[in-house]
Amino acid sequence: VSIKIKLGRKKVLSTRSKTSNLLLKERHLRKRQEKMTVKWKNKYFYLKNKVKNNEPPTPKKAVEEVIKRGDTREIKKKLLIGEVLTKQIELNKNTCTTLQQKEVLSSCVSGGLIKKYKLMNAMKNLASTYNQRKFLTNDKKINYNKRKRKSLTVLLKCQVQSFLCSDPNSIVTPGKNDTLTKNSITKQKRLLTDTLYNLYRKFKNENNVKVSYTTFTRLKPFWVVTPKLSQRDTCLCVKHSNFNFLIRTLRQYLVININSLLNLSEFICCDSISKSCMYRMCDL
Repeated sequence: VSIKIKLGRKKVLSTRSKTSNLLLKERHLRKRQEKMTVKWKNKYFYLKNKVKNNEPPTPKKAVEEVIKRGDTREIKKKLLIGEVLTKQIELNKNTCTTLQQKEVLSSCVSGGLIKKYKLMNAMKNLASTYNQRKFLTNDKKINYNKRKRKSLTVLLKCQVQSFLCSDPNSIVTPGKNDTLTKNSITKQKRLLTDTLYNLYRKFKNENNVKVSYTTFTRLKPFWVVTPKLSQRDTCLCVKHSNFNFLIRTLRQYLVININSLLNLSEFICCDSISKSCMYRMCDL
């Protein structure tokens, strides 16, 4: 191969590489220009919509505008307003006595803007983080009907207490030392005659009150307790307790549908009160 041909090939290769490099540069420039056009286009539409809606400036932009203007009087006034507001809220917080007043105060100094500008830690002295998170959205509303609920629970508590302290449902212990003390209130111990669940069902049937089992157990008086085998001075003997355990296990294995000794006696006998039926001396 002659020298001229070799030189010609080199020139062709160099021109090709130059043109490819130029093409790559042009592509990069075009992509950059496209990005810039999209950016400025979006900014234009944003500003256009902002002018249409007449939206007020954000707190950050308002502060930046005040700093740009450099008006010391305006800056001093803004700072004074902020300090006065924080001091006044602190004074109001100290005067708050009820939970409702504290919740109202917390709702005033918490919200989405405070979280957005990362001022939740700065507001810790005015409202706890729990209350700030609680009133972060406007959906959370303060409940002003707590007094009604309290009155309802007080009435229900009185009903449950009178029901469980009645003689058919519990028995007073005869011992002098059979007392229970809670919050410096001493009461004579009472022993339940039936399981708490059965008494709950009985209470619902007699009173027609909508109450859950957990609420019923919570409203139970502290001096009304279930009898235990360890307490030998109670009216619960070993035979009866063992028989109750047998009934429970039989029910667990789905042999019977009865859960107490009283229900079993009512199921077997025609009348649990009469002596002849209980001794199998009746006609049936």
